[in-house]
Amino acid sequence: IIAELKALEKDSFGEPFAQKMGALMADWQARGLLLVFGTTRVDLRRLHPVCQEEALRVIGNPLQHKVLATANKQIAETKKLLNMPQAKGLLMVASDGNQDLLPADVWFFLTRFLQKTHEDGSPQYSHIHAIVYFNPRMFAELPGSRQPAYLWMSGSRNNDDHEMVDFLKDLNEGWMRYMETAGVHLQDVPPDSVRLEDVKFAGVSRRMPRIQINVPKKVEKNLSSLLYGKVYADAPPLPNREVFR
Repeated sequence: IIAELKALEKDSFGEPFAQKMGALMADWQARGLLLVFGTTRVDLRRLHPVCQEEALRVIGNPLQHKVLATANKQIAETKKLLNMPQAKGLLMVASDGNQDLLPADVWFFLTRFLQKTHEDGSPQYSHIHAIVYFNPRMFAELPGSRQPAYLWMSGSRNNDDHEMVDFLKDLNEGWMRYMETAGVHLQDVPPDSVRLEDVKFAGVSRRMPRIQINVPKKVEKNLSSLLYGKVYADAPPLPNREVFR
């Protein structure tokens, strides 16, 4: 098994993101999918499904290209370098500074992108057979508890791949033993006792990006009103996800 570790260090909702979302929202207005007057708050979960999908693409693209695509390529190159064509790839992703993408966001995007396929149905990231997500240096906070928490989430592309499933279990147990030797006592939390969407990073408040929308004059004229302003975008819609540990 060849593992590739990627750390999420830089925040996601900086100026480049705001500019891309501003251009996208202006396009929504031009297509009649969004109508904004002045300064308002936009909840992505209440937008048109087309808008939700396009917004998710803008939010998740850096993770897809800089993490999954890069890791997939590096694992392929390592397999070739070591002459191990049958080796399986493991992508390990650590939250290590990025406060914008909460654990549920990261897990949602990782599992979403890993399911992508080519036109012939083959996996787009064929050299990644499993993923691990954890927060080694950014404490998480469980609802109703003030104690710091660590997350360890893992999954295999194929649940029938018992070799990989067993390896992920051993890796988790090894990580817990390592943390114990570092003086950190870990206690398992039953997966069904907490929703991943409710897990936050300790001391981090969810922020709403401030986005400027500039609508072309012809669109502004057609709508017979001034359609530009500042928009506060909420978090993307996320389905329920299971907490492994």
